[in-house]
Amino acid sequence: MEQRKQMMYEMDTLLRTVFKQIRYEINSLLENELSRNEFLILNLLRGQGAKKVTEFASILGVSASHITAVTDTLVEKGWITRIRSKEDRRIIKIHLTDKGK
Repeated sequence: MEQRKQMMYEMDTLLRTVFKQIRYEINSLLENELSRNEFLILNLLRGQGAKKVTEFASILGVSASHITAVTDTLVEKGWITRIRSKEDRRIIKIHLTDKGK
């Protein structure tokens, strides 16, 4: 039984190392082009359509201010746009641009 625990511990360590290496390789390929969080937001927009900042925050389990900071960068890159609702001017939804696709 002790040998099994040891093997499981070693497997866990190896998996963590592999995932860390994959994350490092992806980051080095993308360099400054796209962060992980930017990718997650673009991927959600592509798959689920326009959303409010609070919806992104809920899905990703982060603060709305974090989403705002990430989306500010994506707006600067021209990959997303913010569009105010015609029914309720307080609501702003994030939309994917053609360049973002």
